[in-house]
Amino acid sequence: MCDVDEPLASGFKAGFFRDEEAFAALVAAGCCEYQGESRVFKAAKSGDMELLNSLVATGCDVNRATRYGWTPACTAALNGHTSAIKALISARCDVNQVSSDWKLEDQQATNDGQTPAYFAAQKNHMPALAALIAAGCDVDLVSS
Repeated sequence: MCDVDEPLASGFKAGFFRDEEAFAALVAAGCCEYQGESRVFKAAKSGDMELLNSLVATGCDVNRATRYGWTPACTAALNGHTSAIKALISARCDVNQVSSDWKLEDQQATNDGQTPAYFAAQKNHMPALAALIAAGCDVDLVSS
């Protein structure tokens, strides 16, 4: 994946999002990431359903974690974006994908993270948790 430069990132939604051909070309070229966070991650984090649906339809990876090990489903669950969770589930995200914790002292990701269901339950986002359970998440999955 290439990193998108600052001017393109700031104008991404205003310009390329409305031009389906240019948008598809960016995705095909791998330019679906900016500063280690995929567009899917950013859309899931903010609850931007218009952008998320477009990215999913264009083929962006719904399971791609950030450079710090966070997944789109985990950030959507943490922020209570049930519509984003449902869109990710429809796009076949891994509802049991464990986010990694980032160890600053080691500058590396570990497998000590949690699942989207953990984050939804932790923040009392019951509709998001219900969507994850309906999709078959393993509620007994424990982080290492």
